Amino acid sequence: MVKKPYILWDPWDKRKAPPTPPRRETSGNPKDNSLKELVKQISADLDQSIGKKPRKPGDTHDIDEGTQMHVVLGAFNACAASQGCSSIISFGMSGVDPKTGIEVPGFGVSETICGGSGAGPTWNGTSGVHVHMTNTRITDAEVYELRYPVILRRFCIRDGSGGVGRFRGGDGVILELEFRMPLSVSMLSERRVYRPYGLAGGESGQAGLNLYMKKELDGTERMINIGGKMELVVQPGERILIHTPGGGGWSKVSDDEIVTSDSKGHQNSSTFQPRGSVHTFSAAAEAAM
Repeated sequence: MVKKPYILWDPWDKRKAPPTPPRRETSGNPKDNSLKELVKQISADLDQSIGKKPRKPGDTHDIDEGTQMHVVLGAFNACAASQGCSSIISFGMSGVDPKTGIEVPGFGVSETICGGSGAGPTWNGTSGVHVHMTNTRITDAEVYELRYPVILRRFCIRDGSGGVGRFRGGDGVILELEFRMPLSVSMLSERRVYRPYGLAGGESGQAGLNLYMKKELDGTERMINIGGKMELVVQPGERILIHTPGGGGWSKVSDDEIVTSDSKGHQNSSTFQPRGSVHTFSAAAEAAM
């Protein structure tokens, strides 16, 4: 038997079609067919609800990868929903100083904000983490205030935002920023209306909330719910408060079974361990003494 020579396909060569992959034979097992149909249905639902293309001109899609994962994990009853988004806040200014009109170097900052993860059949959710995306470290408060014209008023665990259940969902966080100069601010987030679902009888986590503390001409302050997506221009002294969603809970707690945070290791603000580059530097300095 003469072996056919291996042909290397050049993807940049438009004259040749890509090689046809070998066909995988199925076992004929009904379970394989049902799983195949389930995956096919999930793919169809994703195409319909998320979509690769806008349905009409002017439509936009902003579905976080976390929300896509919830469709799959929920279909397989694997675990409750997590915060379901990256809660991205961006702020900055162009190259023109709004006060003087002089051309100056502009800047832009974009930050993802953590939330709660969903509980599962044998575990509690985790508080203050990114889920289904890169778990990058958030910028330290000292760096924030040193490099940018903002004051970090508050950054803490949002106690009680995780869904109640035999295994509790993780809590979201609260981030409060005060701006010291006129800046353009935008917010891109999900789960501000629909709450992260619980499973097996567990309760849903709390929905997120984005608030704009606007200063009026008479010096008073007005609280405005800006929804999940917005773009605005803030003035000095105005603030943005971001409450990220908590994760969903798993299983219903019976009357004679009370699962507390201490007994199940549910992490809240009182037991939250310090992290970040400043803490790492301080710990190394103390260890060297």
